[in-house]
Amino acid sequence: MASDRSSDAYVHGYSAREDIRLLDQATTLAELLHHDTRSLTAATSLAILLYAGHNALATLTSVAGGHWIDRVGPRVVFAAAAGLYVAAYGLFVVSWHAWPPLLVAFALAGGGIGLAETAESTLVAQLLPDQLRGSGFGMLGAVQAAGDFAASAAVGLLWSVLSPAVGFAYAAAWMAAACGVGWASRSAAST
Repeated sequence: MASDRSSDAYVHGYSAREDIRLLDQATTLAELLHHDTRSLTAATSLAILLYAGHNALATLTSVAGGHWIDRVGPRVVFAAAAGLYVAAYGLFVVSWHAWPPLLVAFALAGGGIGLAETAESTLVAQLLPDQLRGSGFGMLGAVQAAGDFAASAAVGLLWSVLSPAVGFAYAAAWMAAACGVGWASRSAAST
């Protein structure tokens, strides 16, 4: 009887590798927050709340980003998202042991993802004819997943071999480049 290898396939967020990566990140965050008089349980709870806040802000920002896109177009909003990521990753470079700067960093990252995903989808919808939109969104999903995997591998390697700060600095550099490309493409599109 042949074994079913479909369970071994990588799906972002649903594999043993991803579980290990997420556990490493959660452990690092809990260690940052677990100091002085804060217990490990309190630090872990705070880490969960920070991430939940990130997701809540991403949800709200998606709606606001859609309205903004209606006024200025997706390229400007995408560049702004990249700028939010640069600021978030810049804050993550510092080993904060207090929750307020981490809250700001998570909020900036949540805003970045809310704006970026909305802008990407809008751009695909605007650029492709009706009969190719399904394929276009499929390709967008594939490119995003491949980018997530490559970024996770690169940042994870830098995080593990050098330090979390180096991993976040690397991610911030790529977001700064994306911000520049977004602004440059906006200028080229308006001429």
